[in-house]
Amino acid sequence: MSEQEAQEFATLEAEEEQSTQEASQTTQTQEETKPATGNQQSLALKTIGNRPVGTEGLKVFGTYRTMGGDRPILASDLQVVESFRTMGGERPVFATQLPTVGNFYSSGSRPIGVSTLKITERYSNFGNRPVASNQIDDPGLLMGYID
Repeated sequence: MSEQEAQEFATLEAEEEQSTQEASQTTQTQEETKPATGNQQSLALKTIGNRPVGTEGLKVFGTYRTMGGDRPILASDLQVVESFRTMGGERPVFATQLPTVGNFYSSGSRPIGVSTLKITERYSNFGNRPVASNQIDDPGLLMGYID
């Protein structure tokens, strides 16, 4: 299925879902709640049954049906380069500017990111994974994050 066909299919599903929700909302009780006073980032919520629903306008690309119900797929500005199929379904691969030094081939091809980590040895029992030193550059800086 091409990206265009998938987009059209998702749009049709979203429209069908919206009409179904509108029909079911007339039979369920709706209550408007007010945002907390003094908080600029609080959201106005309404409840349908016992489920809170945000009233902010999110850009929904489509929906994904799961056993727990329909989940929205939000639109984004991320560029999809390709997709791959796993046991979890069709998954997107996004374009990134992440600098890499190579790939690690275990359960698929995984990128190895550029790092200042100093590798002291390799642990061959589990896929020849690198082992970094336990010496840290600035213990005081790391302890500052704990506070």
